[in-house]
Amino acid sequence: MAGAEEVVAGIERRDGVEYSGLVLNEEGYRRLAATPLDAQAERRRPAVDSGEYPPRFRLSLGRKDAELVQAAAAEAGLELPALEAARAHLAAAEAAGLGDEDYSAVLKHIVG
Repeated sequence: MAGAEEVVAGIERRDGVEYSGLVLNEEGYRRLAATPLDAQAERRRPAVDSGEYPPRFRLSLGRKDAELVQAAAAEAGLELPALEAARAHLAAAEAAGLGDEDYSAVLKHIVG
């Protein structure tokens, strides 16, 4: 697993966005355990730790859904920069051949 510094260094920074520094290492998991995301993190941890992402919800479908939400937001005059960042990561992961893997495989693409 990549170190925290590598992960944080790979995050594209946008003006006006505050970054929490949460990364998927032991400290990141400890922080997640103290939030409502604990159960989700524990379900995904084996995949992140092993690098194997068995499909439950295909990454390509997550990218498609992100694009649909983005289009609806744009139509409503809303800007959703976090959604755009997520969509861009999903699209890049799909372009790298991960589209048929579980959507959590986006982490494999981000952290290498």
